[in-house]
Amino acid sequence: YPFGPGNTVSGVNRPEKWTNLWISDPAAGFPQWLEWELARPVLIGHLQFFFEAALDLEYKQCPPFFVPAGIPSRYRVSILEGSRWKRVVEVKGNAEYLRRHDFSPRPARKVRLEILEVNGGRSAVVTEVRGYRRPPV
Repeated sequence: YPFGPGNTVSGVNRPEKWTNLWISDPAAGFPQWLEWELARPVLIGHLQFFFEAALDLEYKQCPPFFVPAGIPSRYRVSILEGSRWKRVVEVKGNAEYLRRHDFSPRPARKVRLEILEVNGGRSAVVTEVRGYRRPPV
């Protein structure tokens, strides 16, 4: 399956030598989630998500204010601290393909992105996730 969750941490967020994206199961409905396990607890206070950017469409094919159907419109992000999940982000009404979220740095062993709804599609599309202690300069 060329659209697995490992693609979101490949370091590339465009189709290149591989698909470099995760697509949720269209038959499963929502919610669906992605989870990243870290080798050891790491302080995280900034997360970046890259969602579907409709790279297969020419600019002239997109109507004004076009939002790709696979962009999550409603989602939550939780971090596993010790043995407890802590919600750090909750988003409603998203239409952007790049989202950045800042919060107090927390020691995380796992990060979970739970997608509750998308912008009209049957699948969510995530191309990349990045985590930092602080926002990159």
